[in-house]
Amino acid sequence: MRFSYLTPLLLTLLAGCAGVAMVNSNDPYQKLENATVLYEQQSRPLAANRLFVEVISTCEQSKDKKCLANAWVKYGAFLRSESVKQWENEHGKGQFPADRYDQSATYFGKAAATLLELQAYGNAANAYFDQAKSYELAQRTTEACAAYLKTLAPFNKNHEEYLAKHPDAKPYTPSGFSSYEEFMQAQRRRIGCQ
Repeated sequence: MRFSYLTPLLLTLLAGCAGVAMVNSNDPYQKLENATVLYEQQSRPLAANRLFVEVISTCEQSKDKKCLANAWVKYGAFLRSESVKQWENEHGKGQFPADRYDQSATYFGKAAATLLELQAYGNAANAYFDQAKSYELAQRTTEACAAYLKTLAPFNKNHEEYLAKHPDAKPYTPSGFSSYEEFMQAQRRRIGCQ
């Protein structure tokens, strides 16, 4: 019983540690996962931001396009996250870009272009879709409309390649739509594209 007061103290100290539930690694992919845990599960966007910036720099220095595209996608998602929004609401702006939704869209666009180079067509289509969502948050309808259109070619290319390898597969269509093109048209109508 003498040491029962130590248990709450020990738990409090451990809860404040940066490395709780994190894997210490020099692997950039593991660092991206750690950064994601920091902002999604621990509401620590400043620490996550430092890791994202570090990984982007590492991938740029090593000229690893796959790593860089992955980092840009994850950073784009981070910049428009609830964790960053909550931080700004509680602590004020200044720690993140004032135009963070525009920056998010830029990172998704860079990732999409690189993924096209790597012939990762499905991931490129997803990056363009995320870019459109970021432009929507930035209230830039014209750019969002263009990004939604950009999803079509890589989606179709990915779809062709998949069906060539799996001829018996059922074509993918988003729920409630007869085709991916119809889904994109609905997204564009929703935001008032011409």
